[in-house]
This record gives sequence, structure tokens and C-alpha cells, in this order.
Amino acid sequence: HEAALAAERAVAAELGELAARARTLAMERQRERAPLPAGLTRWSVGTSFTATQLAPVPGPTLRLMDALADVVFGDEGVGGGFAGDRAVYYDPRNSLLSSVVRRRRGIPLSLAVVYVAVARRLGLPMHVIGSRGHVLVALAPSAHADDARDAPSVAPSRRLYVDVYDGARALTA
Repeated sequence: HEAALAAERAVAAELGELAARARTLAMERQRERAPLPAGLTRWSVGTSFTATQLAPVPGPTLRLMDALADVVFGDEGVGGGFAGDRAVYYDPRNSLLSSVVRRRRGIPLSLAVVYVAVARRLGLPMHVIGSRGHVLVALAPSAHADDARDAPSVAPSRRLYVDVYDGARALTA
């Protein structure tokens, strides 16, 4: 019981650290240059997104999502970033959250849980969704445009999906 509590505390601390790093990175990038037009962010490069599709997404939300993806999956991540374990997909450690956080490897569901947990610590209303044979993460549409400051989101017709098993690759509906 003590070991399980210690592992739970370690996971919570690591997720908090990742969120703090993402927030700091987003703030540093904001100070370094003016906000980029939505069409020039990672959320359009290499995807089918267009600047028009991303126009409803507030710039700070995109910058925070960009920093989140870089910290969790990219070079900014503690220990080299998270990734899908394609070599040994069915390894039980890929499903144990404490092991996933320690090893930085997991299956789509465990990576989605990590990503959403960090996103929610940043105030991003993201959630895990099942798709045909896969798990994705979605940025929830905002019910009230005035709440964008408190709960950054996107217009209901403009959903952003993230494939966490593919390094936070952005997808469209």
C-alpha cells in the first residue's frame, strides 16, 4: 500500500513538473516574439489544417498546446520525451501509469491519459476519445466564447484532435 501511494505521488509530481515546464515554455515563446498567426503554428504544418480552420482558436491556446506537445513528446521533455512503444506494444508496463511516466513509453491510451492530465493542469479542456481502433485526445469546444480566457478552447465546428501515439500529431474532424 505504501509503495502504491509513493508511486501515485511520484506520478502526480512528474505531471505537475511537465505542466510547469510547458507553461514556462509557452510564456518564454510569447515574450520572444509576437503571437504567430494560427496558420503558422505546428497545428497546421504537416496536417490538413488551414489558417481559416484554426482562426477560431485563440493564439494563447495554440501556443500553450504547442508548448505542451514539445514538453511531453519533444526535446523539451524531461528524460527525452514520451513516445509510443512500437517495439514491445503489449508489454504490461505500457499500461501502468507509473511505469509509463518513468519509462516515457506507452500505448495510445496511457499516453493520452498522461497528455490530458498535463493539459488539464494547464487549464486546457482536453479529453480522451476513442476512434476506430485508436485513441485520440480532443480539445473540447467552448460552450461560451466569453469563457475563452478561463477555459481556452475552440469553436464547436472546429475541433482539434491530437494523436498522442504519433508524437502529438494534429488531426482534423
